Amino acid sequence: MKVTIVRHGETEWNKIGRIQGQTDVPLNDYGRQVAKQTRQAYEKENIHYDVIYSSPLIRAYETARILADPGQEIRIDSRLKELSYGKYEGSDYHKLMAGEPELAQISNCFLAPQNYVPDPTGESFSQLFQRTRSFLEDLRKQFHNNESILVVCHGGTTRALLWAIQERDLSEFWKTRHKNLCHSILTCEGAEPFTIAEQAKYYYQTEEAKACQPGTPGASEAPL
Repeated sequence: MKVTIVRHGETEWNKIGRIQGQTDVPLNDYGRQVAKQTRQAYEKENIHYDVIYSSPLIRAYETARILADPGQEIRIDSRLKELSYGKYEGSDYHKLMAGEPELAQISNCFLAPQNYVPDPTGESFSQLFQRTRSFLEDLRKQFHNNESILVVCHGGTTRALLWAIQERDLSEFWKTRHKNLCHSILTCEGAEPFTIAEQAKYYYQTEEAKACQPGTPGASEAPL
């Protein structure tokens, strides 16, 4: 089995730096354009998927619809939603990074995730890990015939799915960048565990995409 994990296209909140979480924000025109460029690259390279899963959030579903073959079914799975930031969704990420006092609680999520304790309206990393691991285990149980599976989700969800395969210290959770329309590939042979075959692959060429390779040092990046 090959599982390709894709982060959704750009939204207006991505562009202006607002924390999205599970707030349902659609793609902007640029997000749709890049998704279409990615789809064109699929066609050029004859890339097709036997099964497509998507987060129910519209930015992921719109992306999946563009990437899918015409008329192809898209399976919705709530376990693929972004991490919920509760009452902090809609907050300005730049103010958080600047140390705005009223954003102190949520700032740990991005700056010191190992110390993060969510507001009661939000979700913990352990809850995110539990649902994403459950999703991967269900794939293992369901598919056994070298299927190619596309999973369209979010920045935090992508990292959590990869974390289930290659767990590291939680302090490093945000350090690998996963920009919009970033692809990561997992493989699984028979009863063997999943392995990470590739991370941070892009099918569109921008300077930003070229800079976002696995392990790139720099400030933590929020899924926004």
